[in-house]
Amino acid sequence: MLKSKWIFVSLLLCVLLPLAANATITRVIGLGGANANYIIKDAANPQIWPQLIADWPNLAGAEFYNSSSVWDFQKAYLNYSCGESGSVFQIAIDKLPGINSMFFGGSPYTLLPTVTDTTGTGGNTPASKLSVTWGMPLNGMKIGAALNIAEHSYKNKATPADEDKATLIGINLGGSFLDNKLDAAVGFESVSGSMKPGASGSGEDKTDGSMALNVSARYWWMYADKMALVPNIRFQTQKDAVKFDGGDKDGYTTTDIKVGIGHNWTPVENTLAIFELGVDVQNVKDESTTSGVTTTIKTTVNSMPYWRIGFETKVFDWLNGRLGAERNWVNETNDAKPLEPEAAFSQTSTFVGATAHWNRLIFDLLIEPNFFEQGPNFISGYNNNLFTRVSLKYDFNK
Repeated sequence: MLKSKWIFVSLLLCVLLPLAANATITRVIGLGGANANYIIKDAANPQIWPQLIADWPNLAGAEFYNSSSVWDFQKAYLNYSCGESGSVFQIAIDKLPGINSMFFGGSPYTLLPTVTDTTGTGGNTPASKLSVTWGMPLNGMKIGAALNIAEHSYKNKATPADEDKATLIGINLGGSFLDNKLDAAVGFESVSGSMKPGASGSGEDKTDGSMALNVSARYWWMYADKMALVPNIRFQTQKDAVKFDGGDKDGYTTTDIKVGIGHNWTPVENTLAIFELGVDVQNVKDESTTSGVTTTIKTTVNSMPYWRIGFETKVFDWLNGRLGAERNWVNETNDAKPLEPEAAFSQTSTFVGATAHWNRLIFDLLIEPNFFEQGPNFISGYNNNLFTRVSLKYDFNK
């Protein structure tokens, strides 16, 4: 009875004291958004720089997301240590787009074929994938690589046959240099797919050179005992295009350049404060061809500047807490005539999270922002879940 009582108290304090442990992407988001991954050290870093998986051996974990009050088990992974060589492998099966993959069916990337199951219902895209990540130390540096593979297909024996298929293949190569202060990676991803809707008797629609290229780097400069500057840069370009039966085309080309400088401060043990200032320039070109006539619309979405802050600390031996915020000063333009709209506005996102850990088991929690406004259900009738994300990690090293 006493043990059950303390478990309940622990969970309650995770809610009432949502003020951190090196753990997962949920921890990263709680410190100021997913892009805080570029300026802190965390087990989520290998999503960007695969060589850093060498820093996180002997782990098992899972990711759970909450969308529209429904929980979805999104990812499971295992990190294997290969002994004295220092090599670490991660095997992951997930439904997530990851850092390099933007081909997951979300707007505006809706051009890939929807692949049904044998009942003719449901819709799968190449986001569900098998990922293998490897990293190892080598003569004062680290090297690593990651491979992502996904494939879906459907075919029936109608006359003419209805056949859909889609394949994603991606590779990410990384290295850490200059006494492991410089982390760099380059990734390439290609998606191919086709649709033959036999019921309508039409021809084949297929992807037309859909690919993505990602380059990321950061430098860790410890200019004082407890302080570090972390300049970082990301360049990403992606083309998502389809060629329809009959010759018409539609495609989106996105270019995203991010340059930031982050700061890490550890004023006392088990405490971290972060800050980042930077610019993010995004350009999207929507190009469509209908009956031989090509129309191009360009959109820019620039955050000049963006900044984020985050803080985490130890609350009890079994409980850490964190909070963070991200703000973007956005300028948006669109050259679609005759309106050619322009807009300037600011966006602010706030995050609150906690980490509860018992021996080898660690839970990272991201709290639903509306909970603080509406309170628990018995007060407000608020029906959404308390947490928007939960990450589970089991650390075999302890």
